[in-house]
Amino acid sequence: SWLVDWTVDPADITASVRALAALGTPYESTEEDWVRGQMQSQGQAIVESLAQTGIETSWDREIIAMIAYLQRLGRDGNAVFQAEGSQ
Repeated sequence: SWLVDWTVDPADITASVRALAALGTPYESTEEDWVRGQMQSQGQAIVESLAQTGIETSWDREIIAMIAYLQRLGRDGNAVFQAEGSQ
């Protein structure tokens, strides 16, 4: 499957981050080294979690990017629900 086989290019993600930052999304940095570091850090945490279940992969795979994206949606969505509940 392409999700497992393909790798993510940090330059592509950096371009997306820069476009989103231009539209007002707050990012700590839009430099490619920072984006790559974030990708590697978040991806490696997911890889280590998967390794505990016997799944071997690397941080730069599309599947890892998808998992990181879904985790982020869950965290951000949860924060919205908590904020609405406190009003």
